[in-house]
Amino acid sequence: MTTFRSEALARTCLRVSLLVGLLTVVQACSGAEEVDHSEDEDLVGNFLPPTDEGIAFSVPSHPTGRYRLLRWSRMPNGFIQAVTRQDTQYGSIITKQEVDCSQRSFRITGQGETEEQADRQTQADAGMSGNLVEGSIRDVTISVICQEAQK
Repeated sequence: MTTFRSEALARTCLRVSLLVGLLTVVQACSGAEEVDHSEDEDLVGNFLPPTDEGIAFSVPSHPTGRYRLLRWSRMPNGFIQAVTRQDTQYGSIITKQEVDCSQRSFRITGQGETEEQADRQTQADAGMSGNLVEGSIRDVTISVICQEAQK
């Protein structure tokens, strides 16, 4: 009986090591890098105090985040200038953006952990971007901004 258990264990260990070796080879050949989650701690930023300012909205593809359209205004060229807030496990981000609702395009004009920082850290974004992935945070945010601007 002891021999059988040892042989079974030896076969199991051999299978596991072959699978691990195969996964390592596949990973190396695919160019994929191992993800080291220990650096996530470096990604954590400032957490702003909770707020009821503006309009809360949800992003189904990112259900753990909290999102708010803080305010918006119409620009002379017809675009919408909006300030949004995103709160996630990594902190809070304030984003200032211009939106062309007719083209569903946008341009980030500033971003930071506070509104003051977003004012100072303006983006050198030359033009409007229309590459929205359906259901993404940016896509849902643009939809909310445009819906509010049409009311």
